[in-house]
Amino acid sequence: MIVNYHLGICDVVKLRKNGIKVGLGTDGIANTTTMDMFEEMKTVAYLQNVNTMKPSSIMAYDILKMATIEAAKVLGLDKEIGTLEVGKKADMIFLKIDKLHMCPANDICENIVFSSNGADVENVIIDGKLIMQNRKMINLNEKEVMRQVKKIAKRLL
Repeated sequence: MIVNYHLGICDVVKLRKNGIKVGLGTDGIANTTTMDMFEEMKTVAYLQNVNTMKPSSIMAYDILKMATIEAAKVLGLDKEIGTLEVGKKADMIFLKIDKLHMCPANDICENIVFSSNGADVENVIIDGKLIMQNRKMINLNEKEVMRQVKKIAKRLL
């Protein structure tokens, strides 16, 4: 989501109406320290609602598309990623949705965009390989990674 504090909020609704593909992503910890795509999706929805002054200016389904297939198209990678299809990389996340903040589950797209967060991700598959299972990284020592990051940060700062 592009926000220029001098020019205002990027009009994603207008861009999409004019056939321009808009992809969502996190751009690094310098700007969004959580690196949480769910937070980015919420931000897009809220900013577009404020920008257009219409709560229904952009639908949750469209925001999910911007975070998946449209992001892949923007990157020129839609033949490899963005949807689950034979021949594409099998990148998937599995969300735990039987939580209070996800209830009621009347519209799964709205729940994902407006209610879920990174802590709801239970399992992750990247290119067909299980990377995280039951919120535990496989073949990665998280404590060691955090120790190394802190050591590097201390040296750099």
